[in-house]
Amino acid sequence: MEDFNRHLAQGLAIVLSLLGVLMGMTAIGRAAGLNWLAPLFVLLAWFPSVLAHELGHAIAAWICGWRVWMVHVAPLAWRSHPHSLQLVGYLRGREMGGFVVCHPPSENNDTRARTMLISAGGPIASWAFGFALAVVAAAWPASPYAMRESPLPGVLGGLAFISFSVAVLSTWPYWKNARPANDAAMLIAKARDRRSPLSEQAAGVGYQLWGYGVPSRFWDPWIRRTDDGQPLISGAYLDFLRALESNDPEQAKAVLARIGVHKAHGEADYFKVLKAFAAVRWDNDASTAESLLSSKILPPQEPRDIVWLRDMAIAGVQYLNGDGDYGRERLARLRRKIASQAPLSPSVWTPIISSAEAQWRSAAPAPHIS
Repeated sequence: MEDFNRHLAQGLAIVLSLLGVLMGMTAIGRAAGLNWLAPLFVLLAWFPSVLAHELGHAIAAWICGWRVWMVHVAPLAWRSHPHSLQLVGYLRGREMGGFVVCHPPSENNDTRARTMLISAGGPIASWAFGFALAVVAAAWPASPYAMRESPLPGVLGGLAFISFSVAVLSTWPYWKNARPANDAAMLIAKARDRRSPLSEQAAGVGYQLWGYGVPSRFWDPWIRRTDDGQPLISGAYLDFLRALESNDPEQAKAVLARIGVHKAHGEADYFKVLKAFAAVRWDNDASTAESLLSSKILPPQEPRDIVWLRDMAIAGVQYLNGDGDYGRERLARLRRKIASQAPLSPSVWTPIISSAEAQWRSAAPAPHIS
């Protein structure tokens, strides 16, 4: 039943989208000298509809007093902190080309009504945008000369159908693997579920913002309180990343001590990577880092940040052992990997890599000249 409901909504949305594309292409094709625009309409027609949908979420969040960190409509992403508009493509495969990242600034702004309104903002905007386009197209002057010369009524009508398809996909509630898969299902879930305190959400929100390249100095205070009610590893790991960002060895070592007292975490592979990185980054201790990393091969399911830290630690060992060329090449590959795998992350990772590389370069032994 779950799959049937989802496929029914998706099928209806596809039909509406095809009708919109055909209407727009037909209108353009009938206009003298504009045939070449028809393929362009196919490629770009979805963008205004998805943009209207995501702006609906963002405006609802703003009305509720929430902070809007990012609006993504593939292939563009706008961030408020730091202010940027980037060409990034698709960031999350489960999204229909767009999403909004927003969070409350405090406990007072985190209410069930506000979260439900934000979930409803996108579908409301999609329906409103579609009806507005349809009204304008229908009200277009009926003069035969205007209809013959202008493709706009057909184009606007086509965009209206595409906006309706986005509205159907977000308004018809459906689930995937028993989890909400669109805005309507999310709204229902938020109406039914017990709300967790913000303190329990801090690490997840902070890690999300980190992944989208938002430096921790812009985070609200409740996001930075990761030692309050957090699962050990999620809060501690986020604190370790913040220590990297601020280049604070004391904070990093305190986090490692906090993790190490728990045997299950203290013997985990990811913890060895963190200790290896701390040793080579702040103590210039290549031998300890090399020993920790010598038998460590990260499985594919490890978080990519852990894999990146391991690559940095290996580069540091190479620098400190006199293999600066290899270390430099490894860090260059890492920069390219981060830019490819997480297009928004370089804004937080590039300063970390550059600072570490400068230290390792200065601490590396001088080349031997015979």
